[in-house]
Amino acid sequence: ESELLYTLTLAVVMLLFLGRIVGGYTPSPNSIKYIVSLQSSKGQHFCGGSLVHKSWVLTAAHCLTPLTLRTVKLPIVSTSRCNSSNSFSGNITTNMICAGSSTGGKDACKDVGILMFQGDSGGPLVCDGRVYGLVSWGNGCGDPRFPGVYTAVSRFRRWIDKTIYSPFSRCLKSAGLFSRED
Repeated sequence: ESELLYTLTLAVVMLLFLGRIVGGYTPSPNSIKYIVSLQSSKGQHFCGGSLVHKSWVLTAAHCLTPLTLRTVKLPIVSTSRCNSSNSFSGNITTNMICAGSSTGGKDACKDVGILMFQGDSGGPLVCDGRVYGLVSWGNGCGDPRFPGVYTAVSRFRRWIDKTIYSPFSRCLKSAGLFSRED
């Protein structure tokens, strides 16, 4: 089945050790203002994220040593193709989006064999300045048979809005844990 013609821009933070964007490019400094690097108290990057509100970052759930922001343009892959026996064999759900090149050679990944801890996790899958997905998981790196898998943000929009605008959030703001400008 043919890949959707829509091309999304995936922006993620590179890792120092084996992390990479395959076939990507370096964007202009400060040109992608919603990208967030989640860092340890020692300033070490461990996951990416998207600024979705002045005080809220959206990232992958499993994101509880990066120098360069990189991007790669990838076409969306149909769910049926992604679920084929040649790819993920039915493991892709409606909460997921697949994106990857049919010829391979472009991806957002950190491939260390069996261990797949990716510092690009939580980074956004973006089209026209809107976040449609979050880097979630994959199989290999740049393999045309296995496109990258992203969490479909639209499936969680109600939860995101409820979280951002909850009474608890207002309490945090009044306690000075958010900036006064929110």
